[in-house]
Amino acid sequence: MKIKRIFVICLIIFLTASVTAFSQEGDPPSDPNVPPKGLEALQDAGKSFSEKLAQSLPFNSTIGLNWSDAYIGQLLGVPPRFGVGLTVGTTLIPLDEMSALFEMFDFDLPVKNFPIGLPLPSYTAEARIGGLILPFDLGVKFGYIPSFNIPYVDIGVRHLILGADLRYSLLPKNTPILKLSIGVGYNYLNGGLSRDINLDIAPFEFDDDITGKKYSLSIENPNVALNWQTHCFEAKAQASFFLILFTPYIGAGFSYAKSEAGYHVNTKVSVKEGDIEMDELSEEVIELMSALGLGNISDNGFGAVFPIEGYNVRVYGGVCFNIAMAKIDLTLMYNIFSKSIGGTIGVRAQF
Repeated sequence: MKIKRIFVICLIIFLTASVTAFSQEGDPPSDPNVPPKGLEALQDAGKSFSEKLAQSLPFNSTIGLNWSDAYIGQLLGVPPRFGVGLTVGTTLIPLDEMSALFEMFDFDLPVKNFPIGLPLPSYTAEARIGGLILPFDLGVKFGYIPSFNIPYVDIGVRHLILGADLRYSLLPKNTPILKLSIGVGYNYLNGGLSRDINLDIAPFEFDDDITGKKYSLSIENPNVALNWQTHCFEAKAQASFFLILFTPYIGAGFSYAKSEAGYHVNTKVSVKEGDIEMDELSEEVIELMSALGLGNISDNGFGAVFPIEGYNVRVYGGVCFNIAMAKIDLTLMYNIFSKSIGGTIGVRAQF
C-alpha cells in the first residue's frame, strides 16, 4: 500500500506540473479588432508543433524498463530471477511550438513558467523475467491514464504507453559485479491534451486560386485537442556495477520512430464567401480545406494530422538503492538530438 501511495502522489505532482501551464483565471476576452488569420498559417503552426513533438514522443515512450541491472539472470536459476515494479517519470515537450499553435486560436499559454519545456508525465507497471539457457532477460511494461478532466484547470488528459524489450548479456554468468548487455525494444505511446476556449475566435481566411473566391471560416467557443502517437523501435546497450548497497548504471539507445501528431477543433463551423454566409459547407469549400491538409471537416469541426519519421539517440543513467529484494531506481535521461531531459523514479521487487 505504501508503494501505491507513493506512486499516486508522484503521478499527481507530474500531472499538476504539466497542466499548470494551461491554468489561468478564465479565458482572455475576445478582441474584435484582431485581424483574420490565414488557414495556411494555422497549418504551418500545426506542422511546426508536430515536427518538434516527433523528437519528444519517442523519448517519452522509453520511460520504463530502464532497470539498473544490465542483466537479471536466468529464470530457472537458484533462486529464479524475475521482478515486478512501478516507474513514474516525465520528459519535456516543446512548449514554444504548442503555444504558437494555441495562439492561432487567440489563447495565450504562459510560456515563461516553463522556459525549458512542458513536462509530459508517464507511468508504467513493469515485469521482467530471466532467460532460459541463453543469458538474456525479457521485460514488458504498460501504463494507462483514461480520458478525464483535471479539476480547477479544466484540462482533458489521456495517455497510453506500452512496450517490451529483450536484453542479452555480454559477460559470463560468474561476473556478479560488472554486467554488460545489448538489447532491442519496442515502445508505443498514444496520448493528448484538450481544453475548452471560451471565446469567439478571429476567423481564418483562405482563397480559391482558380476562381479567385475568398472565404473566411469562423468558429465559436472551440474545444481544441492536441493528439499524438508514436511507434518507437530501439537498439540499446547498458552497463551496471553492483556495490551491495547501491548499483550505478549507464546506458544508451538508438531509435527509429514513426510518429504522428496534430490537432482537432470541436466547434460549430460557419463559412462566408466574401460577405455572404453559407448555409452549410459546400463540396468546393471542403475540397479547398482538404487541399491545405485539413481532415475530418464538417459543420462540427476540423483537424489535421502530420505524420513524421525520424531517428533519436538518448543516453541514460542513475543509481539504484538495494534494500534486500526491494530496488529503488533514480534515472536521468538525455535526448541528444532534441537536447531534452527526462527523469524517472522506479520501485520494484526483484528476486
